[in-house]
Amino acid sequence: MKEGVQDIWVSLIYLKDQKLPINPESFNLAMKLKTGQIHPEGLPPVKVSYRCDGRLHLDDGRHRVVAFKLLGISRIKADIRIMRGGNL
Repeated sequence: MKEGVQDIWVSLIYLKDQKLPINPESFNLAMKLKTGQIHPEGLPPVKVSYRCDGRLHLDDGRHRVVAFKLLGISRIKADIRIMRGGNL
């Protein structure tokens, strides 16, 4: 683990402010998760920044977040980078 990065499970409710469209990649991933072709824990963590204002910002993993939301999965594994004074 890199300095300033924590690997944890994050509730998707904290990523609610971002408008993420449902596109074919997200839908296909959701269907693979639903049918068991892919297991949620087998996916790489999404990348999230914890900002100085206390909000979380999704940097990478939009398709995974949308697929989890479509399936009603409430948590996702995330690498959280902690912003300190505007720097990582």
